[in-house]
Amino acid sequence: MRVVNWLSLAVASLVLAGVAAPAALSQSDYPNRPIRLIVGFIPGSAADITARVLGQRMGQILGQQFVIEVKPGAGSSLAAEFVAHSAKDGYTLFIASSANITNAAINPNLPFDMIKDFAPIALINTAAVILVVPPSTGVKSVPELIALARSKPGEVLYASTGVARRRICPANSSACAPASSSCTCPTRAARKRRPTFSPAG
Repeated sequence: MRVVNWLSLAVASLVLAGVAAPAALSQSDYPNRPIRLIVGFIPGSAADITARVLGQRMGQILGQQFVIEVKPGAGSSLAAEFVAHSAKDGYTLFIASSANITNAAINPNLPFDMIKDFAPIALINTAAVILVVPPSTGVKSVPELIALARSKPGEVLYASTGVARRRICPANSSACAPASSSCTCPTRAARKRRPTFSPAG
């Protein structure tokens, strides 16, 4: 199953819309106008920063302006849909992420297809997923965390950057999930990369 294979990709890849794009890119005068680089996450996010650094350098190399457009929402699906339905001329690029692959895996009714509607260009960024707990829990290993979660069904909360995002999938799919009923808490603190185990206020 090709979607599952895509789950091995890391944080961000540069893709463009449609099967007609390679022909557009082969034109000798490409690019002859500004290129839009679409990001599916908020300003200041890893994807946004990546896009701005990449766009600046690519603009220097290609001699054409790269315009960064932020279209956050639905785990980057809104941005992906926008690009999928854009003109297939190579002038609308998309910073895709593993969130898009996760969304495709759990929602078969998306109005676009990450395999058919996009042509991958390059893997441009990777990031580690790190599991941390407050020292006050006394937990020193993943097995100990699983044991704690099993001993307190429904009481163990974990922070995330949002439902259906790649970073919460390991927690939901771990051995503790069936027995513990852990609760996902997409908190403001999590979005600021601050570990927390409290629900949003």
